[in-house]
Amino acid sequence: MFLESHIEKYLIKSIIKITMQEFIDRITEVLVKELKLKTATHKLTFDKMITQPREEFGDLTVNCLMLNSIIKSDLKRLTELISKLLKELEFVDKVEVINGYVNIYLKPEYIADSTLKRVLDKRFTLKNPDNANKKILIEHTSINPSGPVNVGRIRNSFIGDTLVRIYKELGFNVRTHYYVNDVGKQVAIITWAKQSGIREDEGLKERFEKYAHRPDFKTMFIYVPANKRVQEDKKSMQEIDKILEKCESGDEESLNMLRETAEYCLEGQKKTLERFGIKFDSFDFESDFLKSGDTQRCIERLKKLPEHVVIDGNHALNLEKYGYKSRFGGVVFQRKNKTSVYVSRDVAYHIWKKKRADKLINVLGEDHKVEFKVLKQILKLLDVIKNDDELEVVHFAFVNLKEGKLSTRAGRIVPVDEVLDIGIEKVKEIMSERITNYGKKHSEVIAEKIAASAIRYFELKVAPQKQIIFDWNSALNFEGQTSPYIQYALVRAKKIIKKSGIKEDEIVKNKDKIDFSLLKSKEEKELIKKISVFKSIVEQSAVKKAPHIIANYSYELCDLFSKFYEKQRVISEVESLKKARLAVIIAFKKVISKAMKLLGIEELDEM
Repeated sequence: MFLESHIEKYLIKSIIKITMQEFIDRITEVLVKELKLKTATHKLTFDKMITQPREEFGDLTVNCLMLNSIIKSDLKRLTELISKLLKELEFVDKVEVINGYVNIYLKPEYIADSTLKRVLDKRFTLKNPDNANKKILIEHTSINPSGPVNVGRIRNSFIGDTLVRIYKELGFNVRTHYYVNDVGKQVAIITWAKQSGIREDEGLKERFEKYAHRPDFKTMFIYVPANKRVQEDKKSMQEIDKILEKCESGDEESLNMLRETAEYCLEGQKKTLERFGIKFDSFDFESDFLKSGDTQRCIERLKKLPEHVVIDGNHALNLEKYGYKSRFGGVVFQRKNKTSVYVSRDVAYHIWKKKRADKLINVLGEDHKVEFKVLKQILKLLDVIKNDDELEVVHFAFVNLKEGKLSTRAGRIVPVDEVLDIGIEKVKEIMSERITNYGKKHSEVIAEKIAASAIRYFELKVAPQKQIIFDWNSALNFEGQTSPYIQYALVRAKKIIKKSGIKEDEIVKNKDKIDFSLLKSKEEKELIKKISVFKSIVEQSAVKKAPHIIANYSYELCDLFSKFYEKQRVISEVESLKKARLAVIIAFKKVISKAMKLLGIEELDEM
């Protein structure tokens, strides 16, 4: 009878007037505590046990099959007991038991009352105070300094920046880092090209004339012909290898030359990222880990591992027993000439990062899956990472053009600056008839906000692991699942509130006096229910590291708002119903505004 006595007493006193997610959290908390199950595995089980099912199965469902696998009780008795307890709660409309699941239907007025009062509260927040002392370091973008940011690689930036916003919104202490590969082969080629007098590619200069003054574009103009020369001339590659060998042996002059090359290109890349509201707390240069001695200290630690082997004079780790086979017989971390390789510098960098955070998250292309697994295994062997969740990764599929794969080396690139500028012109064409009202300068600002948000949302709405074929018309379309549709929904909500003649503060202040039982239409119920799950959507997006969950939710929320707007009058209704519907609109406005901020979509007052 432990379930009956504890749940009945606890729920009836504590669950009234809370959201569905809080309902789930409280039941989970009670069962974990009552059954004295404290392990992460059991807590994860309970998180999955109480969920929000498909609409035809109610508002919440309790998976008694899963619960019974833990408490080893009689399934029929367990479902009957939970059903009995839930039916006695005043906010439950009905309960159905189907194949070991208890489906719960909540009273619409309960959902409306609990959701709207909570969202309208001035203290409404998604922050969890318990997260404040949890440090998360997210490394994203980290594009090679060899040219402008292309429309494919910026997907990394959008994913990483959105994750930063999500974790901050949930109250975590988050820092954003960018790893600059300034001692890599590409930077060495560019540095060599400048020394050798390689001329800029005239075709590229003409193609990107508008951006020819930018340092990142200038870098590409040299890199493309230089890379072609290297492919055709082995002697050139030998000269480049010598530059890299000097860097890896700690030669100060060579390291400084490569860093200067990287910083020059990075200056232009930063300007592109800033156009999309993407900022970083720290730019970490690979060369610093050679200069500081961190890389060499890391190498000495690796040599002490039992997995250490020497292959033809090269120092390596044999990781076969962990499932990583190499045709060289191991993962080389130091060449026989005593120079480091990328993996040793990467391990040194992650040791440095781990000292500064409890959890590390990397955003990497899908072509880095094996390298990341090897990196994580090495960090485990060094006891830098003790649990898997201390270092996690989001792999993203590449963005390509209809014409084929993007490549800076080959000069086949669509810079995101160009896409954004084309988008701005497209938006200005649509707005042309309103320019006299907005003013030319103001119109330019609005156009850039709409275009930048459109590109960002286009790449965020798709799950990271799914490939995107970039298409200008789709990205900048103002119909369907696009950011302009979302932006316009918010603008419309603001206009309704303004036109109502009732101040927003008045609705918020008097929310306890509003009769939410008047909200009986299908459109009202569906919109309120969608608003009610916002917190769980954000938390789910954080746990799964999947920004597309919020992107898709935002569109669905705006679509429900549009249906509500089309079917339900607000301004001309009687005062009591008018205020109830205004409360719904204000709650929608608060939630979609916060969702847009998380996605990096610019909020507008007019459109």
